Amino acid sequence: MNLSEIKSQSVPLMIINNLLSRNRLPAAVVMHGQNGVGKFNTALGIAKYLNCSGENRGEDNCNDCSRIESLTYPDLHVFDPEGKQIKIEQVREIIRNLSLKSFENKHKVFIIKEAESLTVEAANCLLKSLEEPPPGNFIILISSNIEKILPTILSRCLIIKFGILKSGDVNAILRDKYNLSETDADYFSSICGGSVSNAVCYYENREQIVENFEFLKQGVCGVGQNEMPDFMKLLEEISSDKWSALIVLNLLLEDYMKLFLSGGCPVELKRIAELRELIDRFKVSSANFNLRLSLENFFLK
Repeated sequence: MNLSEIKSQSVPLMIINNLLSRNRLPAAVVMHGQNGVGKFNTALGIAKYLNCSGENRGEDNCNDCSRIESLTYPDLHVFDPEGKQIKIEQVREIIRNLSLKSFENKHKVFIIKEAESLTVEAANCLLKSLEEPPPGNFIILISSNIEKILPTILSRCLIIKFGILKSGDVNAILRDKYNLSETDADYFSSICGGSVSNAVCYYENREQIVENFEFLKQGVCGVGQNEMPDFMKLLEEISSDKWSALIVLNLLLEDYMKLFLSGGCPVELKRIAELRELIDRFKVSSANFNLRLSLENFFLK
């Protein structure tokens, strides 16, 4: 995917394209925002622009750009967490490669995914390289939780915030890239919170989501003693994934509102109002919001 194909990110792209066109892109950049909004594809787009052998700088799908897209370009280095962390050994590999000559005599690009997972030792090891990388090297850190990145790392980087995607753009990506039907694309783009990865995850796990919904639906009316262990286990699983939890809660609210308006709702209006309040608090929650406890308080009261 080229920079011109990135959806719903006009401000980040304006900043990046302006810097690239003037050869002023800093050697260290942090791209942060929700998962599934185009940060990694934008990083690849930057790598294409810097290394393209075509006339239109990253838009020609030349051999270099094709290899970057397939992650086989020798001067592109992508680092994922090992387990749950970016470890110091991975950062030392970055530092070793920074000192080496480019294979293609162009630019080397290092992309660190989930940069918030850098261990303290790894982050401290990376500091000097961020401040004074050798010429022709670019380090791009990608994060969905910038608050967990050390301030000393952030102070050495250009920080670019990515917003959520427009529902219509998610819809188009789901149909064009993932071959979802129009009906499925309409539905999952409307409940994914502006994230393609969320939409794809929900689509792939739709049967489990429906099953969780049906189980929680019973919980609104009360949980029997025999059902309690399974119900508590489900609450723990749901609370580990914010957006999946939000989908299930919205499905509950939508279902009970329809039943209430039709006169067939088994739940008091007060409980529906409490569910709506929980969802509203959830949407604007901070890192200190305890979803597990909030779910327990609602369903087990």
